[in-house]
Amino acid sequence: TAAAQVLGPLAYSSARRAPSSSPFSGAAMLAHSVRHISAVAQIWILPVLCAASAAAVGRHGHAASLGSSAFSEMTRLASDHVLLHAKAIRVRTTDATGTLQSQASVASATADSRGKGVAAMEAFVMKQVASSLSIANYSMPEDILAAMNGFKDYTKGLQDDMLELHSLDQQETDRALDMIKGCADDGAASSGGREVAVLGLEALSGLVQDHRLKHEACRSKQAALASTWQGICQAYNVTRRSEHFTTAPQRCSSSQAADASPDTLEAFHECLRATHEWAVGLWAPYQACLGAKEEHHNKKEQCDALQGQFESSACHHATKQGEVCICHKRAVDHFEALRANFAASQAARQHIHATAVQMDCYIDVLVSNDVDKKTALHHCKELSVDTSHLEITYGSVPTAAGTCSSPPPCSESWVVDEYSSRAWHDKATTATCTPCETITVGTPTPTPARRSGPAVVTDVYFTFSSFMALNKNTGQAMCWGSEGYGGACSGRNFIGVTDVYSTDGAFFALSKNAGKGQCWGHASYGGSCSDIDFAGVTDATSNDRAFVVLNKNTGKGHCWGSSKHGGDCSSMNFAGFTNLSGYGNGFLAWSANTGRAQCWGWIGQHWGPDCSRVNLAGITDIASAEGSFVGLNKNTGEGLCWGSWHSGGSCGGMDFTGMTDVYSTDKAFMALSKTTGKAQCWGNSRMGGSCSNMDFSGFTDVVGNYGDFVALNKDAGEGHCWGSWHDSNGGCRHVDFAGVTDVYAAKHSGFMALNKDTGKAQCWGAEVEEGLQAACDGKDLSRVTDVYGTYYGLFMALDKNTGQFWCLAGSSYRSKICGGRDSFFFESV
Repeated sequence: TAAAQVLGPLAYSSARRAPSSSPFSGAAMLAHSVRHISAVAQIWILPVLCAASAAAVGRHGHAASLGSSAFSEMTRLASDHVLLHAKAIRVRTTDATGTLQSQASVASATADSRGKGVAAMEAFVMKQVASSLSIANYSMPEDILAAMNGFKDYTKGLQDDMLELHSLDQQETDRALDMIKGCADDGAASSGGREVAVLGLEALSGLVQDHRLKHEACRSKQAALASTWQGICQAYNVTRRSEHFTTAPQRCSSSQAADASPDTLEAFHECLRATHEWAVGLWAPYQACLGAKEEHHNKKEQCDALQGQFESSACHHATKQGEVCICHKRAVDHFEALRANFAASQAARQHIHATAVQMDCYIDVLVSNDVDKKTALHHCKELSVDTSHLEITYGSVPTAAGTCSSPPPCSESWVVDEYSSRAWHDKATTATCTPCETITVGTPTPTPARRSGPAVVTDVYFTFSSFMALNKNTGQAMCWGSEGYGGACSGRNFIGVTDVYSTDGAFFALSKNAGKGQCWGHASYGGSCSDIDFAGVTDATSNDRAFVVLNKNTGKGHCWGSSKHGGDCSSMNFAGFTNLSGYGNGFLAWSANTGRAQCWGWIGQHWGPDCSRVNLAGITDIASAEGSFVGLNKNTGEGLCWGSWHSGGSCGGMDFTGMTDVYSTDKAFMALSKTTGKAQCWGNSRMGGSCSNMDFSGFTDVVGNYGDFVALNKDAGEGHCWGSWHDSNGGCRHVDFAGVTDVYAAKHSGFMALNKDTGKAQCWGAEVEEGLQAACDGKDLSRVTDVYGTYYGLFMALDKNTGQFWCLAGSSYRSKICGGRDSFFFESV
C-alpha cells in the first residue's frame, strides 16, 4: 500500500504524458509501472513485517534486536532504489514543433548518488557481518534469509528491465537514424508525362544533367551555325559591294514587256539579258545567306525550348533539394535531441544496473555462513561492474544528400555558371531565364505552376460569420470572424484532430484516434460539448444548428445543439445504423443493409421529412433539400424521394437508370448521367427544378446553392445556369467558360468560375452582384488550390502551400469577416 501511494501518481503521470509513438505510452506505461509497484510491495513489505514481528517477540535474541534497525535501513535503501528505478522509465513528450523534451529526472544517476546507495547497503551488510562474527555458530534466520533471496530476485529484475529499456531506446535511436537516411529517398517512378513531380532527388539530378547536356549541345550547334551564317552572309555582302555590282543595269519596264512592237520588244529582251547577267552572280550568295539565317533561327528556337525544359527540371530539383535539406535538418535535430535525452537515461540505467550487481554481491556475503566475510566484503567493495552492454550505439549521422547551399535557378550566380560563362554564350545568347515560380516541366512555354511541398494549411471550415484554418500535420490552427460564433480558438490544442464539422454558429473538432472532441462557438448552435464521451466515435455530421456522432460498433449516438434542429436524440436507438446525413433542420440515420431509417429534428411537410415508412436498402447515394430527400441506387437504377413535395420530395414515375450523380438546391434536385449526358430536374421549377431543354453531354461538374444550379463542361468550355436568380437575369451568358477549370457556389447565393491556370475568376449571381463581380475582377488567383463558398456571396480562396487567403466579398458587411482585407496569411490574424 505504501509503495502504491508513493509510486502510483508517478506511474499515472508517466502514462498520461507519454507520446503515442513511445513504446511506453498510455496503458502500456501504466501497466509497466504497476508491475514494478507490485513487485516492490511483495518483496519489501513482507521482510519489514517479519522484522517487526521478530523484534516484538525477541525469538532470535540479539539478532532480532539488530533486525529491526537493520530492516529499517534496508527499507529506506529499497525506497531510494525503487524511486530511482521509476525515474529511469522513459517518460517523454513532444512540443508543437516536434522537438523532443525529456521529462525524466536524472538527479539520482550521479556518481555521488550511486556511492551513497552502495555505502548504505555496505553499512547494512557490515552490521549483519559484525553480528554474525560476534555470535558463535551464527545462522541467518529463515525469514531474513527468505527476504534476502527475494531481494536478489528483485535486483535481477532490475537488471533485466534496464536491458529492456536500453533495447527500446536503441530501437528508437536506430529509427531516428533511418529517418535521416530516408530524407534522401529517391521517390517513386515516373509516369504519364509528369514524371518530374514524383521523381526523387537522385533521379531529378540525373534529369537535370540530361537536360543541361542537351541544352548545351544545342547552344554549341547554334554558336557554330551563327559563325557559319555570319561567314556566308559576309561573303554575300562582299560580293554585292564589289565593282561589278556597283552599277545596276537599266530597269526593265512592264510596258516594254507588254508592248508587241519589234523595237520595243527587242529593247526589253536586251534589258532582260543585262539584268540576268548582272544578278546571276549575286543570287546564289544571297540564297546561301538566307538559308543559313533561317537554319540558325530554327536552331535558336529549338535551343530556347530546351532551355525552358532545363530550367524547369532545375527548379523541380531545387524544390526537391530544399525539401531534402529541411527534412534532413529536422531529422538531425530530432536525432540529436534523442541523443541528449538518452544519454541521461543511459546513465540512470547504468547506475541502477551497477548498484543491483553490487547489492547482489553484498547479499551473497550476508547469507553465506561458510566464507571469509571480510575478504568477500572487500571483493564487493572493489567490484568493477561492466555496463558497456547498456551503452547506446548512435552510428554516424549522414550528411544531407545533394548541396543545401546551391544558388536558386535564374539567380545571378546561377545564370553566370550555367550560361554566360560557357564558351558558346558569346555567339548563342540565351532567352530570359524564367524564375521557378513560373516553371512547368515538359512545356516549352512557361505557365504558372503550383509549389510542391508540405501544405501550410490542410483544411478550412466555416460558420455563417467565422472561419477556421487547420494544419492537421502540426495541429496549428487559426480562427477569425465573429468570436461568439466560432471565430476564437486560440489556446486550444488541435494536435491529433482528424475531423472538423460546423453549424451556422459553432465548430466541433474530433480526434477519432484519441476519442476526444471539443466544441466552441454559440451554445445554441452546438458550441458546447464538454459533457459528451467521444470514445469510439466512427461517424459524425452537422446541420444548421446541431451535431450528431455515432459509434457503429456499440450502436450509441449523441446529439447536441438546438433540440428543434435535432440536437436531442436521447430517446433514439442507433443500433444497426451505418450512415448519417444532415439537412437544414434535422438529421437522417439509416442502414444500407436493412434499409431502416430514422429522421429527427423539425419533422413535417414544410420543415422535415418523415422517414418512418422509408426503406433505404441498397441505396448508394443520398441528397437532401429543405425538407426532402432523394435516395439513389446506382446498381439498379432506382430512385426514392420523400418529404416536402414542393422541394422535390416526390419523384414517382421518374427513370433513374444510368444516373451517376444527384445534386440539389434548397428546393429542387437534379439527377445526371455523366456517361450519356441525360439529366432530369424536379422540385420547385423556379429554383432549379426545370432543366428539360438543356443538353448535358460532356458536363462533369454541377454545383447548387439556395435556388440555382451551374453546370460545367470543361472540355468544351461551356456552362449551363438555371434557377431563381438566373431565370430573372438572363442566365449566365455574360460568363466566359472557356478555360474554366472549376466552378463554386456560395451557400446561399453567388457563384465563381475559376481558371486555375491563368488565375482569372468570374463571380456572379448574388444579391450584391456588382460588388461580388468587382471583388473577383482583376484578381490573380493562379496559385489558388482551394475555394470555399460561404454565405451570401462570400468566397474564400486559399493557397494551401503558402497559407495565403484571398477574401472575395460582395459587400462591406461580408468583408468584415476578413477584417476588411483582400488578402492575408495563415497565422497573421
